[in-house]
Amino acid sequence: MSLDFDPPLKPGEMLHIDRPPILLAAVDNKGNQTEKAVIVKLRITGNNDSDPIFTDKQTISSLAQGEAKVVRFDRITSMPHRSAYTVRVEVVPVDGEMNTADNVKEIRVQIVAGGER
Repeated sequence: MSLDFDPPLKPGEMLHIDRPPILLAAVDNKGNQTEKAVIVKLRITGNNDSDPIFTDKQTISSLAQGEAKVVRFDRITSMPHRSAYTVRVEVVPVDGEMNTADNVKEIRVQIVAGGER
């Protein structure tokens, strides 16, 4: 799995909270069969990882062996200002999945209010 923003961020670049970000999660099927109803969860936390600021989930109806699909989390609207955020995307294991090591991707980002740097 890989994560990116639309528009893409360069290392060290900051998102602006007055332009809600769109998070892109590329989910691929490294298994040996087509998977149905693959659930992808988004969780954004601030300074305290136990207190989610934003959550969302989407379902990929079908993901063939070797196929990758991009999930767009575009409902991120307003979030309280924090100095940094942790963005965690998790693919819920499907029935019989043995290797879940690549089912979670977590990144740390900074988001500033308009005009701040």
